[in-house]
Amino acid sequence: MSKEEREELALGLLLSNVNFIWVLRFAQGEEISAKEALPEGFFDMVGERGLIVEEWAPQKRISSHPGIGGFLSHCGWNSVLESM
Repeated sequence: MSKEEREELALGLLLSNVNFIWVLRFAQGEEISAKEALPEGFFDMVGERGLIVEEWAPQKRISSHPGIGGFLSHCGWNSVLESM
């Protein structure tokens, strides 16, 4: 995901006013953190309604929770299978 795409998605999540979990991973060897990758002040603006996970997350477990209303993916095969 490019910097511009991350910023647009972050803005959309911010404006949506919905709770979210965002698993944000970077290419192996890419030395960047979520705080550096997202718009300045993003974490403060979303507060407790947003959770940013920078490592592995139990995607199948999260998506099966009754409180989950949507799933956005890069469409990797495992993500597609787990979301179904």
